[in-house]
Amino acid sequence: LLLLLIPVAVVPLYFLTQVKIIPQFESTSIPKTPQPIPDVPKVTPAPEVWKNLLPDIDASRQRMSGNWITTPEGLISDNQICILQLADEMPESYDVRVSFTRLYGQYSVFLFVKTPQGTASIDIDGWGKGLSGVQTIDGRDLRQGNAFTHILENNRTYELQVEIRPDTISISIDGVHKITTSIKGRTLGLPSPLNWNPAEQPVALAIGSYQSATRFSAIEWRPIE
Repeated sequence: LLLLLIPVAVVPLYFLTQVKIIPQFESTSIPKTPQPIPDVPKVTPAPEVWKNLLPDIDASRQRMSGNWITTPEGLISDNQICILQLADEMPESYDVRVSFTRLYGQYSVFLFVKTPQGTASIDIDGWGKGLSGVQTIDGRDLRQGNAFTHILENNRTYELQVEIRPDTISISIDGVHKITTSIKGRTLGLPSPLNWNPAEQPVALAIGSYQSATRFSAIEWRPIE
């Protein structure tokens, strides 16, 4: 009788040792891999709004040389060497945009800028040869290099944009980039025919023309952070 009862008792014990009991709330799903947090794109600050200088210019008070008149169409220089101060101070980095029309003559239209390296002129159509760019650099004017050629047509309006930075000056005409000039570690000055010594008459920004009557119909600038 005992031998007949043994198999009955052993079978349940055998199966109990082979069955894995899964707790009621144990998860059998594969753990998810953490997803990387996406990079937040950097937002570039929008450029500052252009500031119009024309309404605040008093030509009789800001004239440095030559004769200037104010008209509804803008400021007009005569056929002398003409320089007009625009500002006493400017930031280290900024853009200037000037619309001008040479009415008659064959010589330069200027934008003068003061930098830590010195005061220089941006000439368009200089030396009667269309030489254009930044002068003087280390005592060299545009006839000795650093120039591009741009011959102005009288009675045609142009837009000159100059970007002044601590180490470079870039020039564009009518939206076309013409040149970027390195000024890092260099000495800037003015060509001698202007008869202007910035040490005696310091200005941060000015316009001008060389024996060529010119109308300046828009003068704007904006700081660059």
